[in-house]
Amino acid sequence: MFDYADLLRTDLPAPSAKWTGFPRYNFVGGHNDADSVPVEDLIAAATQVLKREGKTLATYGLQSGSLGYRPLREFIARNYQADERGCWYFQNGPQRVFVELAYAPLVLHYEGAGLFDHCARPFAPGQFFQDEEGSVLVSGEGTVALLDDRDLGRFADQAGTLPEIPRAELERRFGFIARPHP
Repeated sequence: MFDYADLLRTDLPAPSAKWTGFPRYNFVGGHNDADSVPVEDLIAAATQVLKREGKTLATYGLQSGSLGYRPLREFIARNYQADERGCWYFQNGPQRVFVELAYAPLVLHYEGAGLFDHCARPFAPGQFFQDEEGSVLVSGEGTVALLDDRDLGRFADQAGTLPEIPRAELERRFGFIARPHP
């Protein structure tokens, strides 16, 4: 064994405790207590899903549309909302998880002539804006949404004619908090 103690400064703090293995309940890296894993329940749940949707698994849920698995999108849509402060969160039972927004609370895309948010909910547009980088934003339904880049071509002939809104003003103007703190 290589002894490197002589190579270290003498005024360093004491070393950490010797590794004794993972604790029984360790939520890092999937180190579960093997006896607590509900294997039979997991088998039953997987069997139920395979019986219900097994024939469509090879299509990666495309029958639900380009945004992915419809039941999951519907679940997210029911549980993604803003509180009275303008902090967006996902509610799952009693647990409320606040979301840090990269830009706007919603992302929109076109399906035909209609606008839908990232949860596949219809979105009634108010006013269209353009930010300093050329992104298109849409006000409506008490908030603002970012238009998906794949739909920017619809606005190519309007470049520079939409009202401009600086990105830095979005939170204040539309009443949301991008980085909520409890």
